[in-house]
Amino acid sequence: MKNAGKLLIICFFVLVAFFSLNAASAATYTLHDENDIYYYSNNAENYEVEFDSNSGSIWTEDYKQVSSIKISDNKGKSKTLKDKIDFKNYKSKNGYSMYKTFYASNLGLSEIKKVTVNFLKQPDLKITKVKRENNNYYITIKNTGDATAKGNYLGTYSKGKYIKKNYVPALKPGKYKTVKVSISSYYKKYNKIFNVDYKNKINELKKSNNKKTVKGIKIVKKTTPKKNSGGQVIITRTGAKYHAYKHGNMKYISYVSLSYARQYYGPCKICY
Repeated sequence: MKNAGKLLIICFFVLVAFFSLNAASAATYTLHDENDIYYYSNNAENYEVEFDSNSGSIWTEDYKQVSSIKISDNKGKSKTLKDKIDFKNYKSKNGYSMYKTFYASNLGLSEIKKVTVNFLKQPDLKITKVKRENNNYYITIKNTGDATAKGNYLGTYSKGKYIKKNYVPALKPGKYKTVKVSISSYYKKYNKIFNVDYKNKINELKKSNNKKTVKGIKIVKKTTPKKNSGGQVIITRTGAKYHAYKHGNMKYISYVSLSYARQYYGPCKICY
């Protein structure tokens, strides 16, 4: 029984370690000289880390969600700042924003040596492609985040109202799925909006890439032009053809007899 108890305890800690590993990702920055100033900025310039041995700051804008910040000094002592307790992430449709300054003296630390920023792993569903074949639309959805996105529904809208929904299976990070959406020909000429996770059931990194608008197809009614009366044909000042009726962007037109037109002009392939 004692061995079984130990086994259960070991399994418990293994599971905790596994879920913790998948719940957050970390980035560590080390100050190699106490007189230096460490500075880091990503390519998008929406995440910055700056600190020296006495103080520092972390800043994000429309970026990942910071879950905690661990600050370690040169004597091996550390202090962890936590989201919603020591700082706050502000969510928008494009991501998360936060700002936190820290001082070694206020944290009970000696000279700051290392800063570790932990980010919450989150899915991020994105509609990457829309292909149309007649009344069928093929919507490609990709998980561009770093956590699995659970199953959800793709909502379709047109004329300002909800039309239908289609199931989207769970997607691991980097994976994609193409969903077939069949829409009545009645909506052919109207714009369509496709919205993945339209009920907002998934805690994603951002929601701004969940929608894609597809323009409607213009329907042109075919009509038979009326021929001019009087047995005459139409010529234009700059054209080389004679016409049975006016069409297109014809300008500076004149009406002449067919016999005259045949001497100096060729027949229009649209009219004849």
